[in-house]
Amino acid sequence: MIPDFAKVLSDYIHEKNVNVYSMAQFCDLDRSTMYKFINGKRRPSSISLVRKMADFMLLTPAEYQLLSEAYRISLVGPEIYFRRKYIWKFLQNPGKYISAFPVNFTKTGAHSTPPCRNDRAGRTISNYKLYV
Repeated sequence: MIPDFAKVLSDYIHEKNVNVYSMAQFCDLDRSTMYKFINGKRRPSSISLVRKMADFMLLTPAEYQLLSEAYRISLVGPEIYFRRKYIWKFLQNPGKYISAFPVNFTKTGAHSTPPCRNDRAGRTISNYKLYV
């Protein structure tokens, strides 16, 4: 299930027994603005504001991770967020997804595709398998 920012924030407020007015003052916000965040009618203007709320509620690092991830998902939507997250993981560790072994090719008719070829500049290009 994809976490909804307002739901996660509301759950932490109830779980930690947080006074909303005090948290709004700590974050330099109106109480009505904080209630709009809690009810899902608005979202915070920045991740630093989310960090302030987390600091006030004394969230653990894991709890803050969930709250900030829910906030980031609310900004761009789940499809784009998870696509970007997957690309970021790929860029962090491409060896996990790319095999060092050449792709196996089969002969089709009289032609076969070699595992390596030269580009126009004469450089050798190897074909690698991408695991998804």
